[in-house]
Amino acid sequence: MRSRIVVAIDFGTTYSGHAVHIRGVSGSDDQQSVSRFFDWPGVKGIHSGSRRYCKTITALYYEGDEEQGRYELQSWGWPALDDFNEACKLARKAHNNAGFIPFDQVAAEYNNGVTLFRLADPLLRSDPSRHMAQQASTSFMPSNSISSSAATRRFGCYVTQFKLDLVLPAAKRQQKLPGDLTTERLIVDYLRSLVEFIMQMLRLTHDNTLRREEVEWCITVPSIWGVSAKQLMTACAEKAGMGNMRTSPRLEMILEPEGGSVYCQMELRRGPKKQLRKGEKMMIVDIGGGTIDLVVQAKAEEEEESIAVDEVVGSYGQLGGGTFVDAAFLELIAEKIGKAGFEQTCRQDPGVRMRILGWWQLVKQSFAGGPDARSISLDLQECPVMCNRLHQAWKEEQARLFGPQAPLEDDCLWLEPDELRQRIFDPEVDKVLNQIDLQVVIKDDDEANNTP
Repeated sequence: MRSRIVVAIDFGTTYSGHAVHIRGVSGSDDQQSVSRFFDWPGVKGIHSGSRRYCKTITALYYEGDEEQGRYELQSWGWPALDDFNEACKLARKAHNNAGFIPFDQVAAEYNNGVTLFRLADPLLRSDPSRHMAQQASTSFMPSNSISSSAATRRFGCYVTQFKLDLVLPAAKRQQKLPGDLTTERLIVDYLRSLVEFIMQMLRLTHDNTLRREEVEWCITVPSIWGVSAKQLMTACAEKAGMGNMRTSPRLEMILEPEGGSVYCQMELRRGPKKQLRKGEKMMIVDIGGGTIDLVVQAKAEEEEESIAVDEVVGSYGQLGGGTFVDAAFLELIAEKIGKAGFEQTCRQDPGVRMRILGWWQLVKQSFAGGPDARSISLDLQECPVMCNRLHQAWKEEQARLFGPQAPLEDDCLWLEPDELRQRIFDPEVDKVLNQIDLQVVIKDDDEANNTP
């Protein structure tokens, strides 16, 4: 039996979102009947200043006891970033107030999207002076002995980019995760949280007795994934409460470029062209946070309403996209500040890396890269995403390169348009263009081989 409510989830490397379609209402066969969601929890407090967006971040925040190896989910999406920043702030403040515990022992380990850091001791958080008095008689002890007390062995763990790990072998997936966290658990925790949130919204807006089993769920997956990654994604979606592939309404796995093909064909109907002719070809290029997916298709039928297609060149692509742009930006910033100083600052303040990336998202969206592009300045002393340690690291690097009279123009780190293009954007753009060229070459070779 077909469900009246269809929910499609775009589970992305960087951002995730969903859309809802209600069958049986006026215009139900048109994309106008598909509703998107914009009012994500935490979006006003964290994402203010950015454009309104129909997705939340693909992020999770856990807290746990590293000795016992157990971590519990605290939040997901934008609130996960908010909770992570607040925990970092409390840890930094508490341990700086305590004085005798160096903060670089409290934080921070970063490994491809996983930030692990020691939480503030509850005693330090509530009354640093009282804790210092209690420890005065043990001041002869090494600071690492003090900071490794039971109260300070709790850790925070902020995780992003975990979707990318599905293409890694199981052993490599586990290498970067602490305690009882696994890639499979991260995906299930995130999807379950998202599904529960969607159900709350549907009950508020449509039917307060609605059950998950009454909803038809669809989820997108990259076409370049192998069979094992797609099977693992299916298992995670089922565990998250999105039905399964065998029951009705069933869980549907949608290849990302194929979903894009349907959307593009429906969008054509809005313009002057209206539709493709039978046999007319189109290339779909889906560039996301972590993958570049391409497919070439041809319209299979003459009927105007038909969206049936034949595959001309099979789906393929490579890893690439927004996550790799962000990584190149961080690498450029680290070079300018000095890699050693940058990494030391990030160990001492685990939140600074995410705050820099938050600033970068706004800059990235506005950078067009044309001949009129202007230099971008990052004030290391006054910009709220920075900290004194990062500014000091930069001054030390400048002194190392240029001597005591190093030119520090207005305490600003400048990013020039050419280096932004060449170091950050061009490598990912070239990946896309090379993949497009490869598709065209394959098709030209096929046609040449079939020529009598």
